[in-house]
Amino acid sequence: MMRHRWQLSCVLAALLMASPIQADDAEIFLMSYPNANITVDGDASDWNLDQFGTIVAGGIAADGDPFEWEPLTGTGDIAAIGWDDAGENVYYGAIWQNSQAPDDREDNSVRFYARDNETHQYFLVDIIEDEINTDDDAAWANDCVEFYFDPANDRSEFKGGDPPWETVVQLVIDAENRVQVWNSPIDYEEQVEAGIDSAVTITDNGWMLEVGIDKSVFETPLPAVLGPANDPAGNNYGIELSYRDNDDPDDTGTRNGDTAFTTDYVWADPNPGGFPNKIPFYWGQMIAGEAADPTLRLDDGSLTDPTERANYVHDVLGTWIGDSNLDGEFNSTDFVVVFQAGEYEDGAVGNSVWATGDWNGDKEFNSTDFVAAFVDGGFELGARPAVAVVPEPVAGTLFFTALALMLPLIRRNHK
Repeated sequence: MMRHRWQLSCVLAALLMASPIQADDAEIFLMSYPNANITVDGDASDWNLDQFGTIVAGGIAADGDPFEWEPLTGTGDIAAIGWDDAGENVYYGAIWQNSQAPDDREDNSVRFYARDNETHQYFLVDIIEDEINTDDDAAWANDCVEFYFDPANDRSEFKGGDPPWETVVQLVIDAENRVQVWNSPIDYEEQVEAGIDSAVTITDNGWMLEVGIDKSVFETPLPAVLGPANDPAGNNYGIELSYRDNDDPDDTGTRNGDTAFTTDYVWADPNPGGFPNKIPFYWGQMIAGEAADPTLRLDDGSLTDPTERANYVHDVLGTWIGDSNLDGEFNSTDFVVVFQAGEYEDGAVGNSVWATGDWNGDKEFNSTDFVAAFVDGGFELGARPAVAVVPEPVAGTLFFTALALMLPLIRRNHK
């Protein structure tokens, strides 16, 4: 009897060891900011990257040693793989058994950013890379980024391959912008590939990938509006991110004279001893970020180019240069607001914002702001129409008439 009990205990222990083990709080979440208006052209200027600032990663290897690994959990808006900015530690979830952690930050360091709207999911991937290789016909064998989507977020334990996934998708895009979907039925691969828009830009220290994905191309469409972490309504999806750095395109077994030549690792998978990233159970999840206040860009230093600033005020905020109280119109009320603030040519450096008269974005309130407002031509035209119209010349006359009437108030503020 004791022998049978001992055998049963061994069987149960073996079963437990064979089952995936993940703590209830082990998930990591990447935030995607909503209401995106992104043009996929390889130019990151429309991403407003100043909004992003919290790293989230699956683990960290101290001093770049892949065997000194500790798990990380949490929520952030930047998914990190590779060296940190200080060049001291390496982020990754799991690393392929036959690969090598990157030599240094210049070898590779990768950051993923996400934005979305009701129809599309967007990614911007900024890659520090010292040797870009794209010699292979298969995108996955080159320097490439991989996205793994679990649209239903069912977190299954089924690994793609043979047989292939039916709904889960492995999307690969290399540094020559070759797009390939793997481990799915052929017709489904073609369906998803048709919904991908991507652009690659070679940068001074690597390359950048911008991707737009039609949410409807998946068998289970991605949520039109993402929910928070562990959303009871289920408006999230599973996501894994990967980077492969192939510094041995000729299969010679060397990288810059060293025997280690390939880095291949993932963001979320919590297993540092292997590379089972194709099992959705281990992936992170995409969740909603908080919608950014669009007026913040007026004062954050990102809109100093006159044309770009005017376009943003017109197209995003739907108003005119000079609308200090942001009520949708530029009129004498806005003069009252800014002159009551008392910052016109006050001598204090960099103390003004949109609401106190800095209409051109240089953090000062002076005559150049009136020039910007006059050029824009919206004074006393009322709410800006959905389709822009050419302002009548009378608008400029009214503008300067109103300014002349306000001069006594300016002088009083300076006494």
